[in-house]
Amino acid sequence: MPMQSTTFSTAGLRSPIAALMLALPAVFTVAALPATALAQPAAEVRSFEVRSDGDLGPGTRLNLRAVATPRGQASVRIQGIRERIPLREVSPGVYTGRYTLKRTDAVQDDREVRVALRLGNRTAAADYTLAEVMATRPPVANLPPPPPPPAMAQPALRIERFGVTPIERLEPGAELRFVLEGPPGATVLIDLPGVADDVALRELRPGHYEGGYTLRRADNIAPSRPIVATVRIGDRVATANLGTPLVLQAPVALPLQIVNHSNNGVVQSGSTMVQGHTAPFATIQAKVDGSAQVPGGFSVAQQLYAQTLQADANGNFSFSFTPRFPLPGSRYEVTLVSTKAGSTSETHLTLFQR
Repeated sequence: MPMQSTTFSTAGLRSPIAALMLALPAVFTVAALPATALAQPAAEVRSFEVRSDGDLGPGTRLNLRAVATPRGQASVRIQGIRERIPLREVSPGVYTGRYTLKRTDAVQDDREVRVALRLGNRTAAADYTLAEVMATRPPVANLPPPPPPPAMAQPALRIERFGVTPIERLEPGAELRFVLEGPPGATVLIDLPGVADDVALRELRPGHYEGGYTLRRADNIAPSRPIVATVRIGDRVATANLGTPLVLQAPVALPLQIVNHSNNGVVQSGSTMVQGHTAPFATIQAKVDGSAQVPGGFSVAQQLYAQTLQADANGNFSFSFTPRFPLPGSRYEVTLVSTKAGSTSETHLTLFQR
C-alpha cells in the first residue's frame, strides 16, 4: 500500500508574524516622539495710536500704528468704516497702515476701534474708542510692557532736500517728478493728499531718491494740503513737507521805466545821466550804443556804456554815459533789462545829441 505524504501550509503562520513585524516600527516611532511640545509666544496687542492730517471728513488720511507681538498679522476695524484696514509690520513688533476717509464713511470721535492680531493659531484683540487713540499719548492696553530699547541710540534720520518739478496744470496724464536727498539705504514714500496709494521713490545713488506719479482721473489732488515725504530705516523715521508748489507760478511783470528822459529827446554835450525805476533790489542790465554820421557819408558806431546795476530798496537806479565825440545829431540807443525772481522786463530809449 503506497504511503501518503502530508503537506503542512505555513501561510497561516506567516501572516500573524508579518503583521506583528510591520507593527513594531510604528510602536517604536510613537515612543520616539517628545513628551512635551515647544512653548509658543502668546499673541498680545500692547498699544495703538491714530494720527490724521485734518478733521474726520472725507479725504482725511489716517495714519495707524500698533505695537504687538512680532511676526503676526494685524488689522484694524473702525466703526463707521466698512473695510478692514490691514497693518504691515515695518519693524519687529511695530505695525503701521494708512487709510483715506471716503464720502461713504461715517467716523466720529466716539466710534469703537478694534485692533486684532493673529499669530499662527493664536489671536488677540484690544478695544479702544477713536477719541482715546487720537489723544497726544495713546492709551496702553493692560498688558506687559514692550522690551526696552537697545542701549545705544541710533542717530536721528535727516532729510536734506525734498522737491518736485512743477507742472503747468493738475490734470489726468500729467506726471509729477519728486526728488529727495537723505540717508542712504532708506525706504522713501510720498503722501499725496487725494491719491489712494503712496508714491515710492527709488534710490539712484547713495542718499539720492527719485520717483514719479502720473495723475489719474480718479485722483482728487488737494494742493492746499501738505505733501509729506517719509524716510524710514528700521524703526527710525523722518518726515518733511514739500515746499515747492506743484503748479508753475505765472511770472509777475516787473515795472521798468526811465523817469528823466522822454523817447527821441535831445541831450546836451558832456555827460548824460539816465534815471529809472523798477522793482526793489532788481538787477538791471544797462547798455548804451552811439552812432553818428561823419563827412563823406560814413556812419560811425560805438558802445558807450555796458554795466550791471542793482536798484535800491525803493526800486530807483541811475547811471551816466559820456560820448567820446559828441557830434551834433549823434544817436544814442539806451537798452535796459530788469530781472528779479525769474521775471524780466525790458525797455528802450532813443536820445539825440544837440
